[in-house]
Amino acid sequence: KSTEGGIRARAVILSAFSLAWMILGGGIYPFIVTSIFLVFYAALSAISKRTFMPVFLAAAVFFAAFLFSAVKSLPQYEFISHFPRQTSVVEYHSAKILKDSLFSRLQRVTAQSPEFYLQPGEDASEYMRKFWGGERPWGWQEYGAFTGVIALLLYISGFAFFRKTWIWIVISIAALLISLGEFSPVNVWAVLKRLPVFSSLHGPSRAAPLFVFALSIVAGYGLSRFEVRFSQSGKKFISFAVAV
Repeated sequence: KSTEGGIRARAVILSAFSLAWMILGGGIYPFIVTSIFLVFYAALSAISKRTFMPVFLAAAVFFAAFLFSAVKSLPQYEFISHFPRQTSVVEYHSAKILKDSLFSRLQRVTAQSPEFYLQPGEDASEYMRKFWGGERPWGWQEYGAFTGVIALLLYISGFAFFRKTWIWIVISIAALLISLGEFSPVNVWAVLKRLPVFSSLHGPSRAAPLFVFALSIVAGYGLSRFEVRFSQSGKKFISFAVAV
């Protein structure tokens, strides 16, 4: 909304308050993931609109958010600069985990992979080495990002309208690559880990909600295009398919 004339100041302030609230509430990962989205969206919108205004507005949002949360962000930054939380932890991921996280209906703790737990007779130190070294899966809550088959098909259909949806498609692909961490075919996470703050994080899979969000936008656009093109009977079929 901040890229639309007439409401920029209000939209920037509301966006900044949202980011500041995350910082004040201790939500480091929500703040990081939202920041990744804003950076990507601003940069891609600048390319699409052929103007730097989206980038300037995003910078204004971050600056205002820093001011609104200064009572916590300033001492927090000072503490981190003196006591950096460097981590070499590797989060395990696999094609099976990705499939289950997107399509399995068992998105609950009872669906935990047996490999997550310490096995009978297994040495505890060896278990921790494998757990933090990316050799065995983490908790179910780290991966869950249910989309379902129908949403995925609608998302794929959105590629047919690439000129309209390309920004969200790029964001969705980038978010998916980030969420796969060290197991991604293109290790975007390794690049981000070189940046301040990111070097102290160890859960790339927590970027998965951004992938689901962008996927939903593309899928929604694909559905709306089908609604325009199909007859009334076609609309009823789509409504039924979405309900299923």
